[in-house]
Amino acid sequence: MPARTPTGLLWPTIATGVAFALLMVLGSWQLERKAWKEGLIAQISARAHAVPLSLDDAIDQIARGRNLEYARVSVSGRFHPDKTLYLFAPEAGETGWHAYVPLETASGRLVLVNRGWISQARRNEPSPPSNAPQSEVHLVGLLRHPGSAGTFTPPNDVSRNIWHWRDVAAMARAAFPAEASRVLLFTIDREADPAGRAEPGAPRGGVTRVVLPNRHLEYALTWYGLGFTLLGVYATFSWSRWRSRRRSSTTSPSRGGL
Repeated sequence: MPARTPTGLLWPTIATGVAFALLMVLGSWQLERKAWKEGLIAQISARAHAVPLSLDDAIDQIARGRNLEYARVSVSGRFHPDKTLYLFAPEAGETGWHAYVPLETASGRLVLVNRGWISQARRNEPSPPSNAPQSEVHLVGLLRHPGSAGTFTPPNDVSRNIWHWRDVAAMARAAFPAEASRVLLFTIDREADPAGRAEPGAPRGGVTRVVLPNRHLEYALTWYGLGFTLLGVYATFSWSRWRSRRRSSTTSPSRGGL
């Protein structure tokens, strides 16, 4: 009587084991990312509410390689409203802009200050509404390192003063073609004005978004869920295959000679 060839589970078992291990690794990686993101959010919150650094301290720390994203910085100087740059920033379906006005310190440094949000209608006025004071000012804001363009971010239109991302080096060259080296390679987002002290007609400050999305727990549960679902599918498949083989072996006619 010739031996029957069994229907094996070796390769399905190997494939399932490898896929399950990979899904568990991805889930654990998302938990690690969750812990990292929570630490980053806590760090940003601490920086955004800390005692502000002086501009000189911020420059010194950045020169030593420290990342000061969202750190509070205080700065004094005079604005150059005629050099205002506009970053496209729609809000709640309304077209608008962040007005970046260069501020010159007593030492001759220049820093781009995001004075806040203005509407498209206000930008279209005969005299663009940077509304920056002509006298020396003192302000506090959040330091922002240069941005980067996303995959679908339109290119900046320098000639029309339409910016879609914070290319600080290019903004410096556009505002001060012959003195771009004097412009610091970070920007400052002006904080919101205290209640009752907002300048009439000034851009609305406090536009920095410091809340970071944190969906890593959701992603981790998704990977883990897929892994255990895979085990369930494999168990069902194996049970079905085992029952099929057993039924076949019990119902096969015996082969014997007379």
